[in-house]
Amino acid sequence: MRAEDLVLVAVLSGADTVESIAEATRLDMASVERAVQKLVAEGMLAYEERGFWIFRRHVLRLTERGFERAQKALEELKKVAEHIRSRLVEARDEELHTLLRPYASIIPLMVYLGLLDMAFLTLPLAIGFEDAEELAEDADVDIENADVDFV
Repeated sequence: MRAEDLVLVAVLSGADTVESIAEATRLDMASVERAVQKLVAEGMLAYEERGFWIFRRHVLRLTERGFERAQKALEELKKVAEHIRSRLVEARDEELHTLLRPYASIIPLMVYLGLLDMAFLTLPLAIGFEDAEELAEDADVDIENADVDFV
């Protein structure tokens, strides 16, 4: 899935700044900024002023075209999440790595959207302990105790 689609889904789910999009997708700020610039140029996203006087800020909103594309990308993410959940039931430990590796970059967004449970990030054997530890760190999950740390 392309970074632009991840950005659109994040905006669809309520992220409205580059920072909040980066947090939701776990993409680096430079990648998010490039994707946002491209989407604005393509007419998928637009900047909007919210607030007044000193509380005024610029936020991102979906255009009609952007909304349609974001809906399609969200449906694709839902299918991937369902595929992962259904395969997890059947998979043996040695198969989990093969199953999850292709989706490692979009798992944080699927957790953010509620498509996968936060406990999903506590499967260190599934995607390799180093990868699981890195993903859990990003999501503020304590792998050893499988607790969520609210920051």
